[in-house]
Amino acid sequence: MDFDGVNDYVGNGTPATFSEFTISAWFNSSSLYNDDDVEDRIFSFADPRIEVGLQDNSVTGDDGKLWIYDEREGTPSGLTFSTANLYDDSWHHVALTKLGMIRTIYLDGSLVGTWSAVDGSYGDGTFNIGTWIGGPGSDAEFKGQIDEVAFFDKAITASEIASNFECKLSGLEANLSAFYPFENGIPDADNTAITTTPTHAPPGGMGDGSLNGFALMGSSSNFVCPAVTFLGVPCILNCGIECDTSVLNLSTGYNVDGDAITLGQHTSKWRVVGTPAGSGVNPGLFPYILYTPSAWTDIPGAQYISPFDIIDNSFDNIATGTSFDFETCFCVCEDNSSITIDLSAYADNALNLDLYDNSVVNSGVFIMDLLDISDTEGTGAFNGPTFDDTHVLTLDAGQYCMKAALQNDGSRYMGLSINASVTGAGLIKSDCCGYSTNGITGYVYDDKNCNGNYNINSDGLLPGIEVVLCDSGGVEIESTMTDILGLYTFSDLPSGMYSVKHTAVPDYELTESPMVPFSLGATEVLGGLNFGLNNTGAITTEDFTSTCIQAGGSFTFNWCGQSCDCTIQVETRPCGSSGEFELIGSVPNNREFTWSVPSMYSGDYEFQIVDCDGNIIPFSSCLTISDLDLDIQVVQTGCGIFDFSSTLTGASTPVNSYWWEFGEYLNSTTASPTQDFPITGTYQVCLTVITNDGCEVKICQDLEVTEGSEEDCNFCTPNILGEIDGGDLFIQNDKFGVIIQSPNGGCFRITVKNDGSLVTQPVECP
Repeated sequence: MDFDGVNDYVGNGTPATFSEFTISAWFNSSSLYNDDDVEDRIFSFADPRIEVGLQDNSVTGDDGKLWIYDEREGTPSGLTFSTANLYDDSWHHVALTKLGMIRTIYLDGSLVGTWSAVDGSYGDGTFNIGTWIGGPGSDAEFKGQIDEVAFFDKAITASEIASNFECKLSGLEANLSAFYPFENGIPDADNTAITTTPTHAPPGGMGDGSLNGFALMGSSSNFVCPAVTFLGVPCILNCGIECDTSVLNLSTGYNVDGDAITLGQHTSKWRVVGTPAGSGVNPGLFPYILYTPSAWTDIPGAQYISPFDIIDNSFDNIATGTSFDFETCFCVCEDNSSITIDLSAYADNALNLDLYDNSVVNSGVFIMDLLDISDTEGTGAFNGPTFDDTHVLTLDAGQYCMKAALQNDGSRYMGLSINASVTGAGLIKSDCCGYSTNGITGYVYDDKNCNGNYNINSDGLLPGIEVVLCDSGGVEIESTMTDILGLYTFSDLPSGMYSVKHTAVPDYELTESPMVPFSLGATEVLGGLNFGLNNTGAITTEDFTSTCIQAGGSFTFNWCGQSCDCTIQVETRPCGSSGEFELIGSVPNNREFTWSVPSMYSGDYEFQIVDCDGNIIPFSSCLTISDLDLDIQVVQTGCGIFDFSSTLTGASTPVNSYWWEFGEYLNSTTASPTQDFPITGTYQVCLTVITNDGCEVKICQDLEVTEGSEEDCNFCTPNILGEIDGGDLFIQNDKFGVIIQSPNGGCFRITVKNDGSLVTQPVECP
């Protein structure tokens, strides 16, 4: 914020008395300071008075030295410290702490003075920025720029002050009662409608600051950009020649340089700035680039993005009216610029794309609706014609942001793809716009088998784990908690060297941690910095996923707790029996045991664990073992594309749920899914079904994919009736073959390759 030295100040009232506190600010005092024999105040606090500023020219040799007035200090109440002349048009950081009678003051992260007061009490009163507590009119006003003003209700340590000097505050620091970064206005623009500047501290502290005396028009007495990069964060509008451009690619799945991002990695250009209430997902995360399922169509020049790395994670958030909100921003440097926004989009299932003046996170003002996808029925929103729109706008200088609100109907897929270009005079490159395009992210997981690798099928993700961001020397910068996805994110970071660590959790030990330290670039997202934690507490058994299992099949028992370097025994006996338990498995403590159920077992059985110390831990319910049979049918319909179905015999009730697993590719919960395999290979296909009465049956079989969907392929759908008509055929075209029915009823097409080898392909029987 630029203060004109005449009547500009930011005012606020303190909410309560403070037995201890810390006040800090960044300031850049003009060398053309007020020549008035009155010290220029950076901030002031009452009651009683305590004021921090710069010494005037009334004392020879003390011009511009750091100065304080402390009414509780005694006589004299003014102290001047041995610093350089700070009327130097340069940025400096000042911090004042009070702890009981002891006061300390720091400049640029280093201690410059300490003293003891005669009275330790302070009452509630006025807190001002840029003037003394008496307000303007006394020539005590600050002339220059002030930024990042923070009020802590604690006397923070010298190391914390040094860290705050090195790094930009996030607004989430402990004991932060008020934090004014002065970012709600547009630099050098018309901000005359703004009367307050918001605090970015957690709720419950001091309120917003009131703007007094500011012209709020032009480059003086207004929100401004520093002349140089401040705290490693670029100015919102960096309008130099090196930043000029006439076209911006804001497409999803592409970085600020216009290059496609690898599948599974994070996009830096778009951010998730809002999440549904009650979802447990933290806003601020960087979306994932998704592998495109066969149901979706790609837009050239764009990729699908999602809040989730696994596409089966989805929310039914249409009925609730909430959305996952994605945002990307661009900047215009010249007033009255003609800007064209071209859009093509897909979404699963509904998408509303709007334009805002400034970031939605910073209370951006709605300008207009850009594009809507409201097709929540069928699949037209992601595999029919694209949804397109073009807008020609006249925009003044400032930052503008597109917000994409994504909603889903609860099916297994959730994502959006937007091809977006912004063209026109006055634009600047994305990395000159001051919008966060870098960060650090990862997840914390329960490493059940202690192997230091995350297994999506067995390892759970851990919410509520504190992760701490540190500099390369290990000094803590900020911390955050993992969300319901086990995900943590740090963003808005200066380029540089960092490390991360987790806060120790009782009964958990670390099995995997990120490599540290690491370097973060200006437009880079470092993802996959994951922590594996092993639960070493007492053994607890997990509830069965069903009440009935298949004789001759398999069933997996799960549990948690104790170290991995001991042996667990799993035992069974008929339910209600008083007989001895029978040992069915003795395994290393990898938290699971898959039992091959003997075919002669039938009836109800109970189970227990004997843990590493000989303690007995029962499972909570019995299992019914029944004679069931599950088969998988597969029909190829295209290059690397297969239709799957199944048949269950011996069950007393219909199937209630399906769970298909296709190796490393997407899973499905539909009865008859279609799956796309992009490359040649052998894939294990598994199906688990649960009937209405709780019986669980699982089967796995290998699928040989001879031609993938992303490879050259000569597949064509066979004319089965034509091929078998008349019995034996003499066939010369390699795209047709002989149809044979196998003993279990399935049909296969057999063709002869050039080298004489036979290739079989499952087909639908005629």
